[in-house]
Amino acid sequence: MNGRRIRGACPTLAAPMATGDGLLVRFHPNDGLTPRVLASLAEAAMTHGNGIVEVTARGSLQIRGLSAQTAPRLADEVERLEITVRTGIAVDISPLAGREPGETADPMPLASRISQAVERTGWRERLAPKVSVVVDGGGVLHLSEMMADIRLMAEKREGRIVWNLALNGAAEEAHGIASIPENDACFAVVRLLEAIADKGRKARARDLDDSDIKGAMDGLRVLSFRKPPRHPSSQPIGVHRLTNGGAAVGIGLAYGQARADALLVLARKASALGIEEIRCAPERSLLFLCPARALEDKIRNEAKRVGFIVENDDKRLAIVACAGAPACRSAHLATRSLAARLMVETPELLDGSLRLHLSGCDKRCAAPRHADVSIIGEEHGFWLELSQDTNRAFVARAGRVDDGDAVLPILRRAAKERVLHGGSLRDALMRALPAEPLGAESRFRNKEGR
Repeated sequence: MNGRRIRGACPTLAAPMATGDGLLVRFHPNDGLTPRVLASLAEAAMTHGNGIVEVTARGSLQIRGLSAQTAPRLADEVERLEITVRTGIAVDISPLAGREPGETADPMPLASRISQAVERTGWRERLAPKVSVVVDGGGVLHLSEMMADIRLMAEKREGRIVWNLALNGAAEEAHGIASIPENDACFAVVRLLEAIADKGRKARARDLDDSDIKGAMDGLRVLSFRKPPRHPSSQPIGVHRLTNGGAAVGIGLAYGQARADALLVLARKASALGIEEIRCAPERSLLFLCPARALEDKIRNEAKRVGFIVENDDKRLAIVACAGAPACRSAHLATRSLAARLMVETPELLDGSLRLHLSGCDKRCAAPRHADVSIIGEEHGFWLELSQDTNRAFVARAGRVDDGDAVLPILRRAAKERVLHGGSLRDALMRALPAEPLGAESRFRNKEGR
């Protein structure tokens, strides 16, 4: 089992990916995990890997630092623990589907029919690994911000549930196609996936043209598309009431990463408290399903004690960072150490008014939908991008930034500029940049170009 690094591929238990700190595996549990199972996974991460566990933006688990010898042992451990892992294309639903009081419809039955139908077609090998479907039933933990090739959004219309169908993107920018009655929604998705598969192994929903879409909808009952109202951002961190009278307590992993020993302590505490289920959630978080209110503060306090995020105003939430160097062998920027320095040296910029994206290289694997500032590592320095201007971005190139010495002075000056003069972050950064080029060059470029 040798890990291969193929751009666009997804690491799995059977096919790990080589990174700078060893092999990486990713898997998405179909169901919740008991505290005992989560504790066993944490122990396995320490035994077979380097003790780092991650939850991705889409709510999958990653274990790092494996070797060709230990990766199969970890896969065996997952099987021994009877963790049901998603196979085939991603069909994403809310981690609290069917349990949220405010959801428009329970998306689980439809998502299950879609997954089963795709498996029956045998198209898995014909579709790109990252092709995905979102079935969003609404509720507090909606999936409006999750990217998807095919998106279904529940709406109650004239006393019935219909599913608004859109392609290519998050809810706000996805291309609306039609509203589909409940009974036809699965057929519509399967036909669209077939149309994508017919375009080739690398095709995505963006490659479909009007005739492809029209052909997929032919013969189905189609209503006029109605864009759902814009929802507040979904934030798993916090306490979410459930229909059974209990609550889901959301805790975050700083930059999506946790030490396995800290996760082990938290899982054991959950077990001692009588919590029976823990679910992986989008936005790099975990949900602890508490049957009684008396448990909520206890699990939050323990999570905070061992370094997890329990408050929505935690400054670490202002930074989105990939694994970076040295964990990723493609990275030129030590994103985690830079994030730690930013927390100490520029707290004024992390007041919740902006989102900062740190990427080890220009692939931008952890890129959020919206980032006010992006710092992108490259072989000889970094790109500093300001995204408020939708057409162009200012780019500065400088010397070595693995320890933050090149970029931190700029951000510190920008923080002071905002305090002294107010205005936008872009204006403050523009004033903070030195008059002379930062090393090799300093210029404007089109964000789509290089």
